[in-house]
Parts: sequence; structure tokens; C-alpha cells
Amino acid sequence: MSKKILGLLVLMLVLLGPVAASQAQSTPSSHGKVYMVVVNSLAISDLNMADTPCLTSLIKKGTVGMASNRTLRGNNRDDGSLTIGAGNLARDYVNGILAFNSDENIVSRNQVASHLYENLTGVKPGKSASLMVNLPEIITGMQEEKVNTIPGSLGEALRKNNLKVCVLGNGDVNEMYFRTSVAIGMDANGRVP
Repeated sequence: MSKKILGLLVLMLVLLGPVAASQAQSTPSSHGKVYMVVVNSLAISDLNMADTPCLTSLIKKGTVGMASNRTLRGNNRDDGSLTIGAGNLARDYVNGILAFNSDENIVSRNQVASHLYENLTGVKPGKSASLMVNLPEIITGMQEEKVNTIPGSLGEALRKNNLKVCVLGNGDVNEMYFRTSVAIGMDANGRVP
């Protein structure tokens, strides 16, 4: 799998508890669950019971969808996640994606993430679990591009429709933070509930 083209994103949307389209539109309480599993550099041929039993089990219980997305730049995790979350071409800039748990101490900034977030964005974090603290940098960069991209559009639409969002996991290696899932689930203010 490691030799696959970097940037290929496989999205497996597993729907548990099928819901008729008419029911989903008429009553918010009738929504089922959607799990989005994002795996870089994974092809459908890599999925099999021997090598990926948990993913194979999820596929058998629901539905699977695959996608490869184009970004404003080359293929990389940060740009791919921002593009999925925005629903339009996107990219990161100087600092990449800086996302943290709200109560996490950011050693390099000598601040708790919620304080840094509020200082940089001017938005109160509320009870958010995760925050993208450098969203203003990304928004400023996007304004220079010839696109009408709004980072966090997916999470914003989910929030406005009272749907719960949760992001799990990271790709942190030692002191290097890789928390691109926040860019997929965050709202337009960079917050994940």
C-alpha cells in the first residue's frame, strides 16, 4: 500500500440503519449514521478479509463509496482534507493544518489550544472538542486564489442541520502533528463539537 500514489483518498461511507429519502427530509430524528473513513494511498483491491478485516466488516454492514479529489495544489493529506471539508478546491498555506484538542497545551506557543484559537480567530471556542487554530491563515490564503471556497462548509451544513460530528484519530509522529480530519469535520469557524 505504501507504494500507491500519495493523495489517493478512499472514502468509505458506511450507512448503518438505512433511511428512506422521504423520511430523512421530513424528520431530523430519522437520520441514520454515516461513518467516513479516510485512508490515504489505499486502493479498493487492498481491501480483503485477511488484510483489512475491520474495514471489510464495515463494508458488509453498509455501503462503500470511493473518491479521489483534486486540490488547488498537488496531492497531499492537508489539501485533500481541506477540499473534502470545503466541498471545493482548497489548500493549506505556511503552517499546514494546526488542529488541536480544545484543552490541549500547545508547547510551541505556550498556550492552551482554546485560548490560542480565540486569540487568532476572535471566536469563542465554546464546548468544541477540537479546533483549527490557524483557520484565519487558510482563509486569507484562499482569498488570493480564484475560487469561492469556504473551509468548513461540510461541518457547517451538518451543524446547521443539527447533525452530530466527531473526528477520531491522527497521524502524529513524535512532535509532528498530522490532524487533517479536523479540516473535514470542522464548521466554518474551525470548530468540531
